[in-house]
Amino acid sequence: MSKMFSLNAKDFFKGLLVAILAGVVTWLLQVIGIPGFSVNSIQWGEILRVAIEAGLAYIAKNYLSNNQGQFAGIGPKN
Repeated sequence: MSKMFSLNAKDFFKGLLVAILAGVVTWLLQVIGIPGFSVNSIQWGEILRVAIEAGLAYIAKNYLSNNQGQFAGIGPKN
């Protein structure tokens, strides 16, 4: 974990992993929720949007957390 207001390669890798997982989960929820599933009925733009938002939120969280994992330096120490 990097210091507050800094990022390292590991943060970006984990952000990418979060984005991929968010996309997969969103896709699965669409597949489960669509009666008579069809590939054409999947909203790929929505999946991409959710994945990007999740990845950016994770990176922002890491940018604003210190090396003890406290968001904005507030909270219990690990």
